Amino acid sequence: MVVTDTGRWIIAVSITLLATAAVGPVCLGQELPTGEQVMDRYVEAMGGAEALGKITNLVQEGNFENQPQIKIEMYSAPPHDTYWRIASDKGAFEKGTYADVAWIMRADKIEILNGTSSEQELFDCYFHMPLKWRTMLKSVKTVELVDFQGEPCHKLAVTPQVGSDEVWHVSKATGLRLATTRTGPAGDLTLVSTDYRDVDGIKRPFKLIPMANGVPNAAMVFSSIRQNVELPKDRFVPPPRVKAMIDHAAAQNSKPPDEGEYEPEPEDETQTPEPQPPK
Repeated sequence: MVVTDTGRWIIAVSITLLATAAVGPVCLGQELPTGEQVMDRYVEAMGGAEALGKITNLVQEGNFENQPQIKIEMYSAPPHDTYWRIASDKGAFEKGTYADVAWIMRADKIEILNGTSSEQELFDCYFHMPLKWRTMLKSVKTVELVDFQGEPCHKLAVTPQVGSDEVWHVSKATGLRLATTRTGPAGDLTLVSTDYRDVDGIKRPFKLIPMANGVPNAAMVFSSIRQNVELPKDRFVPPPRVKAMIDHAAAQNSKPPDEGEYEPEPEDETQTPEPQPPK
């Protein structure tokens, strides 16, 4: 989720992210590297710990594959600040993390995440996850060497500090993570990362393919990925209605209210409706 290489996960943008791809074992009997060795190589493959530590923010812009009218903007910064906007001429979907609160806005509906949902989103959005993997993951174990979409990969069983277990597929050749799979109530969800390119010394995927139970959804294709960009100070501040709900909850020293408990001042009713997520 971000989508940075934090993970992931980030990430429910009103389309289903994450699913199990069909893989098969290859080169049985070959000695495998440990999970720790694969993770250390993954950090080096991305660009190395020193280079990653110098990244202060990430800006990703693009659209859904074969749907250029649906624009994607994604901003992220440490520790886990994010803002996503997916928009077309029919409206917009927005989500983000602000002041340790995760939120989603679809047209006129606002959702402030609570409890485990908020904890999971903040964890998934952690910007420097590759650098902090030893503290953010309880365990990493190399299961086997498999073929993933035609490429030999180390299959890792990953147990994060927050949320459910994951399966990672890490390229044997490049050391880069090609897929992350998480099992949820709806089944296996996978995010495939591909088309890696160099961005100022850091390898970034320019194409993300969400899959649900092995079925691919519309891919996100980035035309631009930038790092260490000068951003407005209020870049991660939510839209006024969302911020009003967060501030109201903070003032009451209670959990964020449900949409029906507190209704902030309405915005301009001429706004267009939310675009439907691609099928």
